[in-house]
Amino acid sequence: MIENSFKLFTSILQEGIDTGELSSRLNPEEFAQRMFISVEGANAICRVLGSVKPMHVIIKGFRAELESHCNEKEQSEKS
Repeated sequence: MIENSFKLFTSILQEGIDTGELSSRLNPEEFAQRMFISVEGANAICRVLGSVKPMHVIIKGFRAELESHCNEKEQSEKS
């Protein structure tokens, strides 16, 4: 199950790279693994603390990182 999740997210990121939506600087395998591992860790900490704040921190960080890999055309369309 975990390996399938890595593969699926990696393929989605790779498709973004292939279509030019994401920068080729992004390593899809590494990003997918870091994201999955971080979310799982944050999930455990959220349960212990009884707060969703750690998950929000993780999501905010990964969102910013992904946005930094968006090609300039995509970023200008958001502005």
